[in-house]
Amino acid sequence: MIVIPITANNVIESFEEIRKAAKVADIIELRSDYLFTANRIILRKLLRFVRSCKKPVIVTPRDRKQGGAGIIDNNTKIELILESIKQKADYFDIEADKLKLLKKVDVNDIRKELEDDYGVDIKKFDKDMMKTRFIVSYHNFKKTPDVISVYKKIRRDAKKYKLKNYVVKIVTLANTIEDNAKIFKLLELAKKDKQAIAAFCMGNHGEISRVLCAKYGSLFTFGSLEETKMTAPGQINAELLKNIYRVNKQDAATKVFGLIGKPVNESKGYLVHNLCFENKKINAVYVNFLVDDLKKFLAVYKDRFNGFSITMPYKQSIVKYLNKEEQNAKMIGAVNTAAINGGKLSGYNTDYNGALEALIKATKLADKKVLIIGAGGVAKAILAALINEGAIVTIADSDEHKARSVANAFNAEYCTIKEIADVEFDILINATPIGMAPNTDAMPVSNEILDKLDKKKVVFDVVYSPEKTKLLEEAEKRHAIIVSGVDMFILQAREQFRIFTGKQPDLRLMKRILVKGALK
Repeated sequence: MIVIPITANNVIESFEEIRKAAKVADIIELRSDYLFTANRIILRKLLRFVRSCKKPVIVTPRDRKQGGAGIIDNNTKIELILESIKQKADYFDIEADKLKLLKKVDVNDIRKELEDDYGVDIKKFDKDMMKTRFIVSYHNFKKTPDVISVYKKIRRDAKKYKLKNYVVKIVTLANTIEDNAKIFKLLELAKKDKQAIAAFCMGNHGEISRVLCAKYGSLFTFGSLEETKMTAPGQINAELLKNIYRVNKQDAATKVFGLIGKPVNESKGYLVHNLCFENKKINAVYVNFLVDDLKKFLAVYKDRFNGFSITMPYKQSIVKYLNKEEQNAKMIGAVNTAAINGGKLSGYNTDYNGALEALIKATKLADKKVLIIGAGGVAKAILAALINEGAIVTIADSDEHKARSVANAFNAEYCTIKEIADVEFDILINATPIGMAPNTDAMPVSNEILDKLDKKKVVFDVVYSPEKTKLLEEAEKRHAIIVSGVDMFILQAREQFRIFTGKQPDLRLMKRILVKGALK
């Protein structure tokens, strides 16, 4: 289930946020610490408004010391607990180190208020009171410690204070992507214990657990109403959680795929693959893996997940971890796709066919003079495809040694970046990330090079975001034939999807998602 926190600092704005959140959320969290005055009268109004939206509600007065937005003293917190129970809130979030406050919650106070206000029958109230479940929460904004020990302590303390039917909530900061695995193991333990739990990590490295915690049995995950309304670092937009990652449809059988790289935040592959999974009714999810150490990542996750797309800087370094390599990948020495079966990795290079198919649609390749800027994994795939088609290729890179090494491996020519002005070409290819969003004004070559273009020449840019880069715009002005990275991306992604699932995706759907976006 998806929880959306309400973070407005006044009642009127809270009403508006609740109205918007109700369209997406399964549960609405009233963060009373964001209100200027956290009191029972305001809470009562908000609870009744949520009821009109027919959504369950969590009441959370988070103190600033626990990552909240205000100072909530113990007396105020007790007042809010009493009002939440009285108004039959579905959940009340109390920090694990504040459980002792429950000793001060006098049920007789609630009975008296109900009798005075409404004449409610006491016996009926005793039964209804159980509708409010406590969420016993632990947050660590510095690291992910031994979360199993934290979990066991919360359970001991809950037993000590005779708390029943409660939910454990453990949220920690992930400093590496491997920290998320601690949360997954915790969720698996709680499932065996039949303990209701919500657990995930914060921060950029923790985003995967906000998506995948549902697969491992987390009762809920938290999503923001919008980017400016995040209540914790790494919180994902609730609409993405619901419509792209489909967290409410995940279960233990959900297969996990994703992109390994650093950085990964600009990739749109997660939109393409997830919506194609949905289109083909495949129980799978695709997430971005921000990986700092490839060896550690594979050691932790290769037995949990089902396959990866690979981007810089790991297209070549992943080769040594493979158990099997298809022919193109071997020839190129770079892999952009890995399938996992029984913990064993098989490597593929779908960039080869993706680039080749995109270029062949625009021009013949035999005997054409080609200048490639860049000498990384994608450049090697394109170079191999061109050489096999009979093109005459020169490769240039800011790292002269790298360019020379790649050129020698494929019997091509190389030059320095300074020397490219002297290279004659029919086809110019940018195989670097230069020009990719957000740095859309950058180009890999100067106007001196661009001025060589005419209607017979072809310019191909592997960058797909934006669809028409600055390089392609300038080439088009000079009447050159242009090939967008979008074409290569969807063609290589088609092959990745087939490797992952055994099914062919809808290419038109892929292109529409990549160009127009998924939520439009």
